[in-house]
Amino acid sequence: MDAVRPFVVNVADLIHRPGARRHELLTGQISEEMHVAETVVAPNAPLEIDVVIEEASEGVVASGTAKTVWTAPCRRCLGPATSVFSVEFQELYSHHVDPEGETYPIRHQTIDLELVAREAILLDLPLAPLCSEACRGLCPSCGADLNDGPCPCATVPSDHRWAALNVLLPTTEPEH
Repeated sequence: MDAVRPFVVNVADLIHRPGARRHELLTGQISEEMHVAETVVAPNAPLEIDVVIEEASEGVVASGTAKTVWTAPCRRCLGPATSVFSVEFQELYSHHVDPEGETYPIRHQTIDLELVAREAILLDLPLAPLCSEACRGLCPSCGADLNDGPCPCATVPSDHRWAALNVLLPTTEPEH
């Protein structure tokens, strides 16, 4: 494994050997920043690729998971949100260049797994991240972070346009 390119794997021992397969656990860092909306995987973020590489009639198939960390502002409270997440992938690498980009190239009997991992990660980054599922967000009146406790402002007056829906609200609080 190359220290500069830790996700480039030599597959010479698998090519033209039907049924040949090998497990690899690769660790390194993302080479470039990735982002979707405001969700970011920073450059040099840790990346772990756990993959099984096996010979196929068209080339080699890489099946596994990529694990890294993303950060973003929480969509409810605007505080920092971060998560370690794992995404699965399965891709075909071929000796023949596919003009439609449906396969990845085998170059000099090596495959670059970072390209596959980056694509899978980008497709799985959250568009509306939360700091936690229990995040209560911000008070719509004063902007206080409701995760820190109740806000000092009075209860927001109801909007008379929605008054007809009040009949759907429970009249008493449920007992626990």
